[in-house]
Amino acid sequence: MSTLDKVFEYFSSQEKDKHKFLTDDDLLRAIVPTYPPSESHLDRSGSLDGERHNTRPQPFWSKAHTGFFKQFDVDGDGLISYPEFLLVLTLLSIHERDVKTIFDVVDLDGNGQIDAEEFKAVMELLQAMANVHTSKVGRSHKLSIDSESGILVSFFGKDGDKKLYLPEFQDFLKKLHEEVVKLEFAHYDNMGRGSMAPVDFARSLVATADVRQVDKLLDRVDALEPELLRKRISFDEFLKVHQVERRLHTLQVALDFFAQVGRAVTKPDFVKLLKKLLNVTLPPHVVDIIFAVFTDDKGNLDSATFLEVMQRREIMWGRRKNSDTDGYPPGTLSRAMVCMRRCFYDD
Repeated sequence: MSTLDKVFEYFSSQEKDKHKFLTDDDLLRAIVPTYPPSESHLDRSGSLDGERHNTRPQPFWSKAHTGFFKQFDVDGDGLISYPEFLLVLTLLSIHERDVKTIFDVVDLDGNGQIDAEEFKAVMELLQAMANVHTSKVGRSHKLSIDSESGILVSFFGKDGDKKLYLPEFQDFLKKLHEEVVKLEFAHYDNMGRGSMAPVDFARSLVATADVRQVDKLLDRVDALEPELLRKRISFDEFLKVHQVERRLHTLQVALDFFAQVGRAVTKPDFVKLLKKLLNVTLPPHVVDIIFAVFTDDKGNLDSATFLEVMQRREIMWGRRKNSDTDGYPPGTLSRAMVCMRRCFYDD
């Protein structure tokens, strides 16, 4: 995977004072790994040095543009700098099941709130947790949040004296992920039909697959049955699949158990597990596409490949290292918690 500075360089379309910047649209393209939509003639989204940035088509991004990401524009100039880009990635890397733990460590009096300084310290630690890497030359390794940044003003007010409550932050992170899902959906729904083609949905599932597997998976996408190709995937259905990704660890425990006892995962099994463990119900044609792409030689789910690709997809969103099932390097969470305790309890 490319280092983050290379990703930033590739998708940046603006330059000021000899420094490159992202627009809101550039930021979204840099975050979401995609294939070109099947219903367009787009070849790729970024550009290399020397290419004309202003010739790149952008209509499908603007259709879903809500202004949500303007909160990350630290200096209010309408452009996204490299530190602001790191901030987005750091926030995306926070797993929902870790948020309360982080708050509990930082929240000294147990009232479920933190102040601006505590938030900035936590974000710096989370950058390390998330393995948001930069190159060793040309850019700072540190995530710095200016006191007047949009995100701090949004959470803590212009004077910085408001408190951030746990439910508020949880809702924000949920909204952040939903916004990225919305923009990925808009990328594939480039005709504005309110739905995406089955081929595009299947390609979105394998967009982050390992290079050793991707050709085989794409061949399966190309071989989708005509009956499936007549279906469409709505945004709500696409969002539900992302909800499965976000809670993949719970599903993984069950799928691993099936594998250990030598039991195949059939479509009814898969549907039942999603409903019982994750409270997610996918329509039959979405399940059919998942099984068509991630099938074993008997038509059951190839759980190992499915889990690996879904893990890589979630990891790519926050550019984390795939070192264990949690997406964090072994021991990093515990080390970060020790560090936070030292910062907030031992002063």
